[in-house]
Amino acid sequence: MSSLENVITRLDALESESAIRKVQAPYMRACDDHIGYPIGEIFAPDGIWEGIGRFGGDNSATIGREAVAQQFEDDKIRGRLPLAAHYLTNEQIWVDGDSAKAQFMFFEPAVHDGLGAILIAGRYTNDYIRLDGKWYIKHLRCEDIFVCTQKDGWDGFPCLPTGWTADGA
Repeated sequence: MSSLENVITRLDALESESAIRKVQAPYMRACDDHIGYPIGEIFAPDGIWEGIGRFGGDNSATIGREAVAQQFEDDKIRGRLPLAAHYLTNEQIWVDGDSAKAQFMFFEPAVHDGLGAILIAGRYTNDYIRLDGKWYIKHLRCEDIFVCTQKDGWDGFPCLPTGWTADGA
């Protein structure tokens, strides 16, 4: 590989990392602001949303852009978390041509409709794909580290079963 090709490859990787951040940030905002259906636009046509750990269940994966969008629309209507604010940290992004992997830690103070003030910590382990020059989420994995009420704290984690299932019940 020539020096110029090497520079172009490195520049593409840096620009791709930036573009991936610009895909992940709208996902977080959609979760926090209960945007619902438009979230499907940032997933690949065959994209997957998967809950891991206590966020999982028997059918923890939602497959396809439309199905993921519907899942978030249902969550918006259900109003299970009327207030949420995700904070992403410990970002790692690895680009390999038109595919990429990333991991983010998150911290999320929230209000649960049945439990009141809760605190959630977890991680996203995601795959991304570039289609026609644009990056999309290919497979998002959301895994809990702990979920606890404000009253109970997190020193005795795991604090709470989430009560969340893949079907949203």
